[in-house]
Amino acid sequence: QTMDTYIGQQLEQYKIEAHIGSGSSGTVYRATDLNLERPVALKLIKPSLTKQPARQQQILQAAQAASRLSHPAIVPFYNFGQQNGHLSLVTAHVDGITLERVLGLLVPEDRVLRLDESLHIIAQIAEGLGYAHQAGVLHGDLKPGNILIKPLERPLRSGDPALKAMLTDFGLSPIPDSGIPAGLSPELARPLRRFVPYLSPERQSGLSVDGRADIYSLGVVLYQLIAGQFPERQRSLRELQPGLPADIAHIVSKATAHALTDRYQMAEQMGDELRQAA
Repeated sequence: QTMDTYIGQQLEQYKIEAHIGSGSSGTVYRATDLNLERPVALKLIKPSLTKQPARQQQILQAAQAASRLSHPAIVPFYNFGQQNGHLSLVTAHVDGITLERVLGLLVPEDRVLRLDESLHIIAQIAEGLGYAHQAGVLHGDLKPGNILIKPLERPLRSGDPALKAMLTDFGLSPIPDSGIPAGLSPELARPLRRFVPYLSPERQSGLSVDGRADIYSLGVVLYQLIAGQFPERQRSLRELQPGLPADIAHIVSKATAHALTDRYQMAEQMGDELRQAA
């Protein structure tokens, strides 16, 4: 079925109106909640993600956990439903674009976001993550496609850039908890390779994870925003961006430290240091 199959259709109380985007976990549509007369984002989960009942159960548990979260940097989660074997997740509709799309517009032109904007975006997400972790909820799939950026008429705090950053898609990683399966066929491995740079070393090898795995992923996103490319073991951030202040390079290397004990232990600490640096 094509993405447009669903446009104009109604799923439960949701009337699907337009295709917003497609990602690793499914296809997102703008819809209207006919009961409450408000716009929503409705995500149809890829059938491949929900084939195994255990995985489906896991996604539903993540959705239930996410529905209890209420924070300015987390997209509100409203509902989930199942119809004809399709799992759909419903969240608030955020009038913004993904950070993945922002990077897609900048990187081909060798441009990066203004440094204060990058720090501001990642600080907001760090604060949202810290809140989620305190509530016992891990994200597990933090990457630019799951961060929404919304321009504001005026900044939330004076002196800040007029941007609001919000995190969505808790618990929808296409990579199983057991890590990246060894001996995957190239066509299965290729789509996963896009997410590998964001995965903490412990997550890649299928070890048990805590909030520090999310902090690692957020550090990689910050590196990418500053450098316009993924981290490379050999090259320091200050080689790529010689004018970068040392304290900011330090935040990135601390967030992406290989050893858990060298990383930020709490996302709030990372958020505080980012705001001080900004």
